[in-house]
Amino acid sequence: MTCSLLYLRYTHPVYQSEAVIKIGLVNNANAVLNMQNPQIYDAMGIGGNSLAGDIELMRSKLMVGRVLAQMPLDVTYYAQGNVLDYELYKQTPFEVQFELNDSNFYGVPVYLNFLSEQRVHMHFSSGAEQIDGIFNIGQWYTFKSARINVRILDYNLIEIQQRKIKQDPFYFYVNNPVNLIDRYYNEFGITVTNQFAQTVKISFKDYNSAKTADFVNTMAAEYDEYDKESKSAGANNSLQFINETITAIDSELKDSEAKLEIFKRANKITDPVQNAKDVLEHINVLVDQRVELQLGSAILNRLDRDVRTNQKVDQLLPLLAGTFTDDLVKSLVERIQALEDKRANMRFSATMENSAIKSIDLEISRQRNMLMNAIDNAKKSHLEKLNSIDDRINEFEGDFSRLPGKEAEMARLERFYQVNQKFYQLLLEKKIEFSITRAGIVTNNIILQKVEFLSLLFLRIVD
Repeated sequence: MTCSLLYLRYTHPVYQSEAVIKIGLVNNANAVLNMQNPQIYDAMGIGGNSLAGDIELMRSKLMVGRVLAQMPLDVTYYAQGNVLDYELYKQTPFEVQFELNDSNFYGVPVYLNFLSEQRVHMHFSSGAEQIDGIFNIGQWYTFKSARINVRILDYNLIEIQQRKIKQDPFYFYVNNPVNLIDRYYNEFGITVTNQFAQTVKISFKDYNSAKTADFVNTMAAEYDEYDKESKSAGANNSLQFINETITAIDSELKDSEAKLEIFKRANKITDPVQNAKDVLEHINVLVDQRVELQLGSAILNRLDRDVRTNQKVDQLLPLLAGTFTDDLVKSLVERIQALEDKRANMRFSATMENSAIKSIDLEISRQRNMLMNAIDNAKKSHLEKLNSIDDRINEFEGDFSRLPGKEAEMARLERFYQVNQKFYQLLLEKKIEFSITRAGIVTNNIILQKVEFLSLLFLRIVD
């Protein structure tokens, strides 16, 4: 009994908070576009749900870092007690502003004793620097380790604590963001409560009850925000590619349009193709085929660059949605995606040294090499088809040798303008499609059980 009482007396209580969320995502773009091609959503990662990937994301230090950035943890405040100290999370009666000069100042306790509402006794030791003096409240002071400014928020609470504890009743220290992530990363957990319903429980334990609730609720909110950002990444990647291609083709379109307009005005020609209708119809069909091949070549070039720079496969899939028709390249990308998903699932129960994971890594590497070879072959095939179409167009253009010189030149300029204009129009249509898709992404993550404390949170005056 005595040991139990001593344990309770000299040990901080540990609190644990839990929240349950249901993972989901909806895209309202289909209501606007009425798309009959659902692959575009699957390619961007919004057509289906990947519970394994979502759990891996929530377990990551990236997500912990985002959560901690939303919480007031750059400075930790404490009230000293005769037995145990108490962390004043969101309950501190004073506030410290700082500008760091030396990273060694991280974690250094700075002790405070408020002499009045205008003066405070402060002392700390950071490396070779020893500070012990009386300073004005609300005034910046510069030391070798840091610049510090102490502000009072509630002097009545300060007086209550200082009547209990006479020497160094308060102290604080500045947290190292990296160490903070490592510390809290080991204190929270993610578990699947129902795989089919896609419900997940978030738990966190700490010595401060308010902090445990805040961490869990912030994790749920930050995951919802990050989920929307990541699901929009596929559309953003495709839009970036389209914008780059539009910029490249825009100057060619303006140049061909200007030449055509100048020729029309100089020769007063309004309808130069009446005598060459059949020939131009054949050329127009070939022009349409060439535009599709141009887009395919641009996609292959972008894929080639991204694969060789080890971009994630799920960022490549949006480029293949809709108009890209090379089945071999598509199947290889989808195969790599399946292997990466399998690897993510296995990481829940196996380490990087596991033989099965190593085997999957080798297979992913082999499939990537096959994908690069397939892209090279597809690029050569597209180039050969483009050259073949250009040769056929040149053959048809030979028929214009029997036409008057002005009509032949006019038709040639018209063809160049049509090629650029159709390609440009196709890119604009794709840009609108992906823009609406991105705008329509809405997370459907529902917090089924939110952490709430019914008891009042107040400054605890420690004994």
